[in-house]
Amino acid sequence: MTATVLNLNGESVGENYNVTPDIVLEGAKGALVEVVVVGIEKDGTIFLAGSKGSMNTLWLLEAGKHVLMRDELSDE
Repeated sequence: MTATVLNLNGESVGENYNVTPDIVLEGAKGALVEVVVVGIEKDGTIFLAGSKGSMNTLWLLEAGKHVLMRDELSDE
């Protein structure tokens, strides 16, 4: 079983947390050199924005996926 971890500086987030998007965005503000934002808008559509073009956005999404999967598997 994994512990719930929430670090608003962007280091890590754990399972079963629930904070507003604004809190997460404020926690990352000023700390990043590149960013991808993925979310769900109020009308249910997907919002996706990246700071360094579509190829870097895709790479960062895939790298983030790898980190999540690695961390999740290492906790088991």
